Amino acid sequence: MKYRFAGSCHCGDIRLAFHTDLGPPEIEIRACQCGFCLRQDSQALSDPHGRLEIHGASRAATSDYRFGHGLAEYLFCAGCGIYLGAVTETAGGLRGFTLRRLLDDHALFTATIVLAAFDGESPAERQARRLAKWTPTVLAFGQPRVSAR
Repeated sequence: MKYRFAGSCHCGDIRLAFHTDLGPPEIEIRACQCGFCLRQDSQALSDPHGRLEIHGASRAATSDYRFGHGLAEYLFCAGCGIYLGAVTETAGGLRGFTLRRLLDDHALFTATIVLAAFDGESPAERQARRLAKWTPTVLAFGQPRVSAR
């Protein structure tokens, strides 16, 4: 991948790396309009051709929350409580997204924020959208730090 953007939660227990061939201004920023995302001021980033790595000492370093259809795990750092993004298992493997504000270079992501509403989706439609839009994701708990390239 051409670009690697590192990030973390507030306390640093969870580190992430977002890999993409797209330049930061090319990456769509989505602001879901559901009650959960509005309360979190969610500005989600994903690239279906990229890779997202989420690293922590153990799976216990995160807590998760499910709502709506219950298909995705919305991840939080168990230490500082920061919202990290979400993951879901799809036909194409684990997919996820992270949030612009978690990336060290978040100011580089300057695309216009797209307001998104997904209330009318069926579970199958939601998973198909996630497969098409979300980033292939690796949860690396108890593993060495996220890759440097």
